[in-house]
Amino acid sequence: MSMNRNTIKQEDGFSLIETLVAVFILSVVSLITLNIMSNFADANQTMMTRLGDLKQIEKARLQIRDDLNHASPRPATEPNETDEKIIKLFTFTRGSSEFAAVDQTMSPAETIHYLVRDKKLIRRSYERPYITENTPFRDYILLDHVDKVSLKYYDGFLWQDNWIMAAGPNKARYPKAIEMIWQINNPENGQQTSYRNVFQMGVGQ
Repeated sequence: MSMNRNTIKQEDGFSLIETLVAVFILSVVSLITLNIMSNFADANQTMMTRLGDLKQIEKARLQIRDDLNHASPRPATEPNETDEKIIKLFTFTRGSSEFAAVDQTMSPAETIHYLVRDKKLIRRSYERPYITENTPFRDYILLDHVDKVSLKYYDGFLWQDNWIMAAGPNKARYPKAIEMIWQINNPENGQQTSYRNVFQMGVGQ
């Protein structure tokens, strides 16, 4: 009877080696789980950032399309930019002014000027078509982290690298369409992505 009790006591519980093995296996499983969760969190953050960028790009694209669709044949005055950091893109007269929509004393036409400054694509709107140095304007940042913007103009037959918007004193000569390619730099990983858009001009008038 004494031998049986000793045998039972020896079989109770885990040995030190078994406990260490179990702790090691649990540590490995926990490490793998933590790594998977970390990768999932990083992927989710990347996806949310990407969706935010695409939302901003789509908003900018819709704004540019709306502006160019409402381009008026009235010639626009080219702004006199003195800031060397500003890259001028194009200037035109828009027929349906956002200022006139809220203030009927304003001109129904406005000057729209697109530019790049400090790696930002900016839409500048003046409250009248014939502008001076004192003409009030508003700046809207459409895109951030813009490294480069390239333009091409379609005259109905060929794409051209340059275009003079105002060809005469009374009527502007616009292209049929404008191609815009902007390169956006991701500040987190330094990756550059190009986005190409083609916009028609004046079809909303």
